[in-house]
Amino acid sequence: MKSLLSSPESRLFGRNVVRDFLVVVGGILIALWAEDQWQTRVDRQYGQSALSRIANDLAQDIEDIAGNLDRARVGLNAARWISTNRETVPVDSEELRRAVFELSHCSYLNANPSEYTALRNSGTLHMIEDKDLLNAITSLYERRAFLKRLQELDCERSYEVIRLAMPYAEYSIPPPVRPGNNPNWVMWSEATIDAIVDSDEMFNDRVFINSVMTLAAFRQFLIRHAELDLDRAESLREEILAANSD
Repeated sequence: MKSLLSSPESRLFGRNVVRDFLVVVGGILIALWAEDQWQTRVDRQYGQSALSRIANDLAQDIEDIAGNLDRARVGLNAARWISTNRETVPVDSEELRRAVFELSHCSYLNANPSEYTALRNSGTLHMIEDKDLLNAITSLYERRAFLKRLQELDCERSYEVIRLAMPYAEYSIPPPVRPGNNPNWVMWSEATIDAIVDSDEMFNDRVFINSVMTLAAFRQFLIRHAELDLDRAESLREEILAANSD
């Protein structure tokens, strides 16, 4: 047996077996490495594509939030005008009618988290390789629920002010009232105020005036947070575009 194993033919056979084994193992390792490199490249491309889609979402958000801020400022200025001029405003002036109408300028945040939500729900957020960027994206979108709730509360206060002002105004097209769980909800987009029939009584209505002042304070708080969100969205979008251009 010893002489058989030590024969030249046996040694050659053994070397061939080892060589073939190494070739097979090497081929497997190379294939695994190539697959890993391919998957890494695919994941990176997917992450970059996801960032591009998030940047597109943010571009729309920036436009929407800027428009919401403009409408929110209109309502804030109207509330401030009524609070400041209630002692001296002329009866049924154009300025008074416009201020009462503009109190209704309330709009909800039209954030578009579709790509972020899709990534989160599918468990693929980790494909965004830049973890600082990923943390910034997550922080912005998770904070949106707070901002949306602020705007819902602001709109409720705005609708309450308008409801209290309705008995003192005449309209060409009355604002519709939505039935259901929120009977005080009103939409003034099609309403036209023809006159304020009793401005003195309206300004002596402490419930109305207090509601106007509360709306002004809350609207200012909302605007401050919406401006912060807008700044963060603009900065984040610039960071995403810069990261994808590298």
